[in-house]
Amino acid sequence: MKSNGRPGGCYFFDVDGTLIDSLPGIEFAVREALRSLGKKCKGNIRQLIGPPIREVLRKILGDESESELDRVEAQFRKYYDSEGWKRSHLYPGVESTLKELKERGNRLFVFTNKPAHVTTAILKDLDIDSCFEAALSRDSRVPHFKDKAGMLAELVRDFKVDKDSALVTGDSAEDFRAALETGIPFCFVTYGYGSLPEGQAAGCVRRVDNFSSLLSLLT
Repeated sequence: MKSNGRPGGCYFFDVDGTLIDSLPGIEFAVREALRSLGKKCKGNIRQLIGPPIREVLRKILGDESESELDRVEAQFRKYYDSEGWKRSHLYPGVESTLKELKERGNRLFVFTNKPAHVTTAILKDLDIDSCFEAALSRDSRVPHFKDKAGMLAELVRDFKVDKDSALVTGDSAEDFRAALETGIPFCFVTYGYGSLPEGQAAGCVRRVDNFSSLLSLLT
């Protein structure tokens, strides 16, 4: 990284487990969806957050048919889109750190597996939407992005990002792989939902235990 937090740096952020704690809303919507269909929740939802919600539900439900997954996902969307997303909150230091980076003249972006309409609503509700130059979700285009690496690559291309002045920050192995495939250094936040296999952890630029530590890392 050439910029080290000085004007001109480009910073890409995952959402769930990095900027916001979305667990309360996701747990609420999953449990209500299952309850409404007479099903029980199995497993630790926290450990499953990260992939698209259909994959999360697939792990919770086990050997269910695709049609049954459709029913559960539809109910999840009903509860999450109406009430669940409102239960998200920022991790400590996120708002002040993002605004400080923005004020320094850096460019900030979001890439996430959350649907675009929910992502937009959450960022606006938490008053950090103005920090970002752009945000991409799986469904930000048709056909949908296959993975987060595709989102990141499109942001780099469309906004003519200098990879030597960029950093990806996230909490999961998928975030790390996206950074690796795109050729951008990675910072792993340890307080999130995900984890990195030991071999991948060695590829991190740095680990941070709280979001505010990004400022000291970058300066």
